[in-house]
Amino acid sequence: MRSVDAPHALPPHRTPRPGRGRSRPAGAALLAAILLGLPACGGSERPVPDVSAEVDAYTFAVSHMLFRVAEGKPFSHALVRARQAERLLREGQPFAEVARSRSEDESAPDGGFLGFVPTHHDTSFAGAVQALRPGQTSGIVRTSLGLHIIHRHTFAEGVRLERALRLPAYGFWLAHGEMEGAGGRTREQALEEARTLVRRLRAGEITIQEARMSARGARGPDRPDAFLGGFANRPGREDVFAALSSVPEEGFPDPVDTDGGVAVLQRGRHMRMLVRHILVRHAHGDNEGRIVTRTRAEARARAEEALGEARADPGRWQNLVERYSDDTLTVPDQGTWGVLSPGETPLPIELAAHRTPPASLCPEVVESPLGFHVLLRVN
Repeated sequence: MRSVDAPHALPPHRTPRPGRGRSRPAGAALLAAILLGLPACGGSERPVPDVSAEVDAYTFAVSHMLFRVAEGKPFSHALVRARQAERLLREGQPFAEVARSRSEDESAPDGGFLGFVPTHHDTSFAGAVQALRPGQTSGIVRTSLGLHIIHRHTFAEGVRLERALRLPAYGFWLAHGEMEGAGGRTREQALEEARTLVRRLRAGEITIQEARMSARGARGPDRPDAFLGGFANRPGREDVFAALSSVPEEGFPDPVDTDGGVAVLQRGRHMRMLVRHILVRHAHGDNEGRIVTRTRAEARARAEEALGEARADPGRWQNLVERYSDDTLTVPDQGTWGVLSPGETPLPIELAAHRTPPASLCPEVVESPLGFHVLLRVN
């Protein structure tokens, strides 16, 4: 039996980012400016080979069962239950069925599905996940929470489960009454303010990020892109989940009155895409300690030149990455930035990649806090 650390640091809705080519979210003012001017991407198509094995190398979609060890639930009891579950798996019962009937984790109703978990944390749980190949199931794994049995899905299976069980969302809560940041706002005032914001959002007058920036006492994760993560249908979140389910992707449900304030929400896009890029840095970008003397105008012109050459001869992509890209860590791997997902990258990159068809170049260079990017969406 392997003994590992507790997996509490593994959020259940995030795609793991490779330890290279990392980026930081844009500041609020820059983000709003980019959003207002971001062109829609139509793309120029190019043939791309099957990349399923490559995508599996970047992502870790996981389900698990948990058998708790706590006061009143001794280790021996958890071990018996874990071994019973192992026996059912050996007899051919599907992992999800066993998890639903046996697991003591809140993920049991979802067949134990945790989502795409990051593995760059320095924890033994991450190591246990990395030791599994797609489609494999672990033995009994011990953490401070109890005993686990872990199953790693293929990327394709993880995406299918995520689309069925998670709703990505952007948004914030308006505080009222005695809540911190309410500033004297009553519940009725919060509801009316939220309704006004939703009307403006639906009319396209503002973005969800601009709505949050304009709202007094807005509550939520400290992220300029207002990304809340992936919502599962859990106790205490039923109203939010139902509201998000009532609208299409990128839609705005009616405000939701919750214990944490009045929620203003936008349903996010399900998006797991392998993206390659060419990055051209400039002196005013987030250069992470690098000395860069190129001006912003020079960087844009260089990126436009790279994009023009990529359009003219897509087969020279690797050569262009080597010639133009300042993201030295990704140059040897065709400029592979990783598998992008909602909330994981600067919002301009996320939107541009989303609007680019698979196996295509985004037809415009895209600016982020790092500089100017030429984007190739692979899958």
